[in-house]
Amino acid sequence: MRLQSHCARAFGAALLVPFITSTLPAQGDSLRTHLEQRIAATPGAVVGVYYKSLKTGELVTIAADSSFHAASTMKVPVMIEFFRQVERGGLLEQQPVLLVNQFASIVDGSPFSVAPIDDSDSTMYLRIGTRVPARELVERMIVRSSNLATNAVIALVGAEHADSTAHALGAQHIRVLRGVEDGKAFQKGLNNTTTARDLGVLLEAIEQRRAASARSCSEMLAILGRQEFNDEIPAGLPPDTRVAHKTGQITGVLHDAAIVYLPGRSPYVLVGTSDAGAHVQFGADFGYGTILLGLWVRERQVMSLEQAIHKLTFHVASIFGLEGRGLLRPGYAADLTIFDPKTVGAHEPEWANDYPAASKRLIQKSSGLHYTIVNGRVIHEDGRMTGDLPGQVIRGPLYREQKAAA
Repeated sequence: MRLQSHCARAFGAALLVPFITSTLPAQGDSLRTHLEQRIAATPGAVVGVYYKSLKTGELVTIAADSSFHAASTMKVPVMIEFFRQVERGGLLEQQPVLLVNQFASIVDGSPFSVAPIDDSDSTMYLRIGTRVPARELVERMIVRSSNLATNAVIALVGAEHADSTAHALGAQHIRVLRGVEDGKAFQKGLNNTTTARDLGVLLEAIEQRRAASARSCSEMLAILGRQEFNDEIPAGLPPDTRVAHKTGQITGVLHDAAIVYLPGRSPYVLVGTSDAGAHVQFGADFGYGTILLGLWVRERQVMSLEQAIHKLTFHVASIFGLEGRGLLRPGYAADLTIFDPKTVGAHEPEWANDYPAASKRLIQKSSGLHYTIVNGRVIHEDGRMTGDLPGQVIRGPLYREQKAAA
């Protein structure tokens, strides 16, 4: 899960989850009508809703079988599979796991790693090279949505087993294919996906103690109840409401899947899945480079400056097959950024109304960047564009293969 709260709230407020919770006293067609009106008021948004009373069975759905990128919600079936394997004796709950940051792509087995800048739990990276109890990895995977812990757990239980278990429990369309940040799989469209209904079915199975043993399901509910990211469904509920839930967020996508225990009411399952469409209104993730250099390298010292520059340059060029780029080497493209390591960083995102018809977008300015050079020519100098535009769109081998096959 990517931790950028300013983006999450801008996106979440524009979409529906807190609104759904405040509308729940309405019933049946009335609730559906309110939700459909709210969805229609957000141009470009694609939304799935699944609401089910666990006492009466009342069901309200809107596009509940529409498929979305699962983001971190796929960690729920991974958690279920872990506890089931412990029950079968295949794993020990507290078995020590050597924490490494190298995983095998499902495409060809080649190694990849996850980056702390895209992880909401950077502290796990401080424990690389040590042995961490498997049960703690599961806790961090859910409560803080740690990507590093998630990939370690998936390596332990197998994504295919989590997928099979989810389907056996009635989640018909969910796909759990891989861990987080498998770039080669992403390029080939091999992504974890889910529907609002699938997530609701899995949560109902946990609440009804059908997903695993009663003891394991109670443990899973306790873990989900300790979720630290509570800006979506819990935000629309009274403060004394108990919520067991799992969020999921990547650029332009925001989900929350919950079991809600309102005081004096029987529990219900509520899932909101959403894709914002025109993502420039909701996210400013293009600041990741300066955030990496300023926050994670200089301030938190998660990695060295040299490692970060490698990840931003040659590592990216290698993933996308962009030959002749990413290194300072004779014959390579003269694309450079000159910055001050002591001051480089990203400012908070802000609105700009510079699109056609005064449409707005989020922008994110930076500090400490002195020059941006493309093809040997300066295009950006100390915060201002020079007007020189020598760049061009470059295509990697995947694009060329697809175009040739079209």
